[in-house]
Amino acid sequence: TFLISPDEHCVLLLHLNLFLFFLLMCSFTNWSQYRPGSGKFLPANVDAHLCTHIFYAFATINYNNEVATLEWNDVTLYHDMMQLKNVNPDLKILISVGGWNFGSATFSRVVSSQMNMDTFSRSAVTFCRKYGFDGLDLAWEYPGARGSPREDKQRFTILLQTLRKAFDEDSIQEGKSRLLLTISAAAATDIINGGYEVDLIHGGTKVKRVLEMSLLTGRAKGAPSQKLVVAFPGYGRSFTLSTTYTQLGAPAYGAGRRGPITGQDGLLAYYEICQYLSNGWTRVRIDGEKSPYAYSGNQWVGYDDQESVTEKACWIKNQNLGGSMLWALDFDDFRGDACGVGSYPLMGQVKKVFTDPACKSTSCHIFLHLKAQYNSTSFCIHGILHMATPALVFVCIFYLIPAARRPLRFTVQHIVMLMSRCCSRFENGF
Repeated sequence: TFLISPDEHCVLLLHLNLFLFFLLMCSFTNWSQYRPGSGKFLPANVDAHLCTHIFYAFATINYNNEVATLEWNDVTLYHDMMQLKNVNPDLKILISVGGWNFGSATFSRVVSSQMNMDTFSRSAVTFCRKYGFDGLDLAWEYPGARGSPREDKQRFTILLQTLRKAFDEDSIQEGKSRLLLTISAAAATDIINGGYEVDLIHGGTKVKRVLEMSLLTGRAKGAPSQKLVVAFPGYGRSFTLSTTYTQLGAPAYGAGRRGPITGQDGLLAYYEICQYLSNGWTRVRIDGEKSPYAYSGNQWVGYDDQESVTEKACWIKNQNLGGSMLWALDFDDFRGDACGVGSYPLMGQVKKVFTDPACKSTSCHIFLHLKAQYNSTSFCIHGILHMATPALVFVCIFYLIPAARRPLRFTVQHIVMLMSRCCSRFENGF
């Protein structure tokens, strides 16, 4: 049975939360603490209610094949990060191991023998439990590439299986929730084909970073849509133009000038782009893609803004994917003083879309299509009960039941009755 409180505020809270079956993953980088002035980013700058999962990037692997801290003050930052759970007990925080600069050599050493993988897996459990992390993200970029031999593709699968076994055993022995396991996967189809046995690894992991072509590849190889999470950047890629031509496809001879805060050639944080726009840069919206670019003189940057992430977030919903990930929190306008629309405008907009019923997922359209094709209300009921997400079923209930003066308990028979009315409501857009 399902209990619905008569308190309208409680019902509203439940109603909003039921839409949030999409993951909102965010990355925290331990080097953003070194940025100057307003760019300095610490756990205290994180909105505890913005994300469902936070990935602390990065930890390293020592010469004993064990997970280890990277920055001199990581342990202090771990402690400060865990304080966010006092504000939001549902927040999950994972430690991410590896990263682009870490490369492949150390990971290849770890997977070179079962003994090394066992050592790494045990250390991962110990590390997570010691510092309070809810799981581990493997950011090996990438198996079978960047110096990693071809056989690492199969070895990577074994590593994931070894980790999953260690997490299962720890959960049983300690009587605690099983640690989460995710991987930061490539978006390029050739790297997916060369580095991942997708049909074998999806059983115990969430897979992040997919685009439309690699989404098709992942699905074709057996990865469930709900385990694929699309990452998007909180930064823009900048270039120095070689001519006065500024439109899409303009020739460039190198990276754009570094930003005043991030200080990296060819990269600008979203808040730096907002500052440039306020200072006279020209913004152009790309037809069809609904993504922007901006330019001034010979400087050009392509990036995402609130409008473009809205399109991407709706696409994620329409594809019934697991959710989204932002790289990284410190690139968004986390202080809310650069873009003029409040703090975290990018990730906040994604969350808004995920919790907004106006952006319907394809589940609704599938049911309507099947109902029209078979002209059967009973088929529609069957389809909703067997194919819909739990959010969809509950949302129907919340839209259809009248205001209650006392708690209402619903059995499966009540739900079936409500679903028969739900089909017609879908056709009328609620």
